[in-house]
Amino acid sequence: MSAARAESVVPAVGAAAGTIRPTGRRGRVAFAAVVVAALIAIGVALVASGGDAHEHAPAAASAPGPVDIGFSQDMIVHHQQAVTMAQLAPTRATPGVRAIANGIATTQLVEIGTMQGWLGLWEKPIVAAGPPMTWMGHAQAADDDSCAGHSTHSGGSAGTCPEASADHHMATTNHSMTSGGHAMPTTGGPAAAMPGMASQTEMNRLSGLRGRAFDRLFLQLMLRHHQGGIQMAGEASRTARLRGVRLAAANEARDQVEESGLMLVMLKGLKAQPLASP
Repeated sequence: MSAARAESVVPAVGAAAGTIRPTGRRGRVAFAAVVVAALIAIGVALVASGGDAHEHAPAAASAPGPVDIGFSQDMIVHHQQAVTMAQLAPTRATPGVRAIANGIATTQLVEIGTMQGWLGLWEKPIVAAGPPMTWMGHAQAADDDSCAGHSTHSGGSAGTCPEASADHHMATTNHSMTSGGHAMPTTGGPAAAMPGMASQTEMNRLSGLRGRAFDRLFLQLMLRHHQGGIQMAGEASRTARLRGVRLAAANEARDQVEESGLMLVMLKGLKAQPLASP
């Protein structure tokens, strides 16, 4: 897909959206579907064009590396569990938690669609054939050789690269992701190979709760889940080969840091603490 194709996505989808009058429930659902499709199409198109709709680079420059592929495959799985947890909330949670759960599900479903689009474009399987997380530590030269592998702890400047800015934001908010000065846990039960995942026992327990009891465990599990997601997205924002993937990962990390801050406030209101290490 060319950069010109990437640039054509926005007006094309805008024209389609303009044909829908979002009146009534069915109209609003149809309009929302077009918006979600637009976001996914734009994300896929920008990665296909190397992350910059104005950059006419050779096709070989947009070939993904192991981080681009592995991150996309693993984050789809990671996001799917978050969506599953969030979809329990409408019939179990109080209004405040229902609202944040709806936001998480909406955002992560769009991101899942985008990453599935990347993998289809790259002709790679949605599900990795081997064990998860093997892409961690596989930094490669970036498609623009300007940002991948940077570190805000090694003399890099957070102002020269969008991914570095995300690192800086995560580093400055890291204190809010701890309890009593100790890092929050990032694994849970048999899903420990992927950071932050809840175990099946925890998921079963969550599905059996209602009201404030559901709110409490949902916030604890989702907060831990986000901590793992932030680690994964932060790594990809530094080490992925494609600039579009790095930018998307940085945005995912920022979103999850912000949501985590809100969930910490909500847990405090319930007089509950983040989960202790298992």
